[in-house]
Order: sequence, then C-alpha cells, then structure tokens
Amino acid sequence: MQHPKFFAVCNPSTLSTTRDAIVRLLWELFHVHPQNSCQPSHIEPLRAIYGGTLSASDRTLISIFHLFEVHKKLSCASLLSTWSSSADTGSNDALGAVLNLDAAKVFHTCLSFPRGLKFDLEHEHHDQSELREELYDPLFLNLIFARVVTGNPPSSALAWVQLFRTNIVCVIIRTISSKDDAFRELALCNLSGLWKLLEVRKMQMREFRKYTLITFSPL
Repeated sequence: MQHPKFFAVCNPSTLSTTRDAIVRLLWELFHVHPQNSCQPSHIEPLRAIYGGTLSASDRTLISIFHLFEVHKKLSCASLLSTWSSSADTGSNDALGAVLNLDAAKVFHTCLSFPRGLKFDLEHEHHDQSELREELYDPLFLNLIFARVVTGNPPSSALAWVQLFRTNIVCVIIRTISSKDDAFRELALCNLSGLWKLLEVRKMQMREFRKYTLITFSPL
C-alpha cells in the first residue's frame, strides 16, 4: 500500500484484473494475522480505492473494513464518512459523501436492486450474478445513510432537497424487499430515523410560519 503506484493501479475507476488481484491479495494478508494487519494506518489507504460498488473488489474491500471493526472494536463510520466517488477529493462528513453520489447510478441501483445480496461480510460467498460494478452496493448506501440520519442530517431545506435528489432514499425503501433479514432491519431503522427527522423539520416549519404570521400580519 506504500508503493507510489498503488492508488493509480487500484483506482476504483480502473476495472482491471490487476486491481482485482491486488485487492484479493490484501484480503488474504489481512486475514493471515488480523491482530497485526487491522490497524487504522493500514485501513485508511483503502478508503481511496473503495468505489462503493457491487464489484467483487469493492465487496472484498468492505469485508476488510468489517474485519477491522470486529478485531479492533472500532467503527469505520468516520472513515467512510470522508469517502468520495473521486479518489482525488474526500468529503467533510457523511452528508457530503451522500451528496457526492452519482444520482443516475443510485437510481439504476434501485431499479436493479440485488434482492439476494447477503448482509453477512464475514465470509466470501458472493453470488456472481449479484456482483455488478455499474451498481452501488446497497449495504454501503444504507450504512452511509445511517450515519447521516444519526449524526449529520441536513440543516436546511435546500440540503434536504439535495439529499433526496441523490435518489438514496429510493434505495433505502427498495432494501425492504431484500431476502436478507438483517438488510431489511437496517433499512427499516433508516426509514424510521428519516421519518423522525422529517417530523421535526415539519414542526419547525409550522412554528416558523406561525411566528411570521404573528409578526408580519397587519393589525
């Protein structure tokens, strides 16, 4: 990972057998001795080569993130919150990461949702028919959305509009049709959190309208 050509060869936009082989090798190395390999300094470079898609390499990378969480008892949420679809730039927070998503690609993921995808990341049992690099990984979208809902929600009406324009909520709703129980539970938690945020926002708007009517209405 310290090689000067590492990021160039493993760039998410580079769909090659070389990238697949390197990511597979990393998976093997991390599992040989996870106590030593699962270090923040070893995990951080992987964020830049993670594309968030349903390609075999990206599913392998997210399984490495999971391995890190299991052995270090630390969350990768803060790491993924700085994810960006461009390897050259990062996001400041989870909301920024969501707004950086390709809306057309997210919508395509919704339309072609892989209902048989497994939530379990501890074992490599990918159904090759479900692995499509042109789609985002619904697990990644649900996890990053959960980060937005719990810690970094939009703070303005415009930010809410931008969030919905990414089509990520469509994927969250579509996840309810998953065959995997854990996937459905995660989606329901996300929708519940979204509903509460929108209810609070609705109450705030009502109070604002009430205040403006009292203040500016003619006597």
